[in-house]
Amino acid sequence: MVKAMLAESGGTPDALKDRSVLSVAGRIKAAVLILTGARDARTDAAQAQKLAEQITKNGGNAKAIIYPDFGRKIPIEARNKDIDPFIDRVLGNRDANEIGHQAAQPAKD
Repeated sequence: MVKAMLAESGGTPDALKDRSVLSVAGRIKAAVLILTGARDARTDAAQAQKLAEQITKNGGNAKAIIYPDFGRKIPIEARNKDIDPFIDRVLGNRDANEIGHQAAQPAKD
């Protein structure tokens, strides 16, 4: 994992930091669901947890889910068990058509 990151970024600490969402985690205020596989050779699952903690610590709402049996390709069936309830909670159980319709309505003067 480290070799791949070094090759892609040029290897300097500044280049690695610039690529990390952790450097801006404190500014994220949206609801965030972070999904990662524990066997992913390019992503450290501990970083996902740290990201969720930093977002939450700074007033955001984040949850990290780490799938212990998967790497980079988490099966959609496994992901949907976590994604669907998250979306329902964030959107307040409104369906996508209702949300799109509300966004398309003109503002009242």
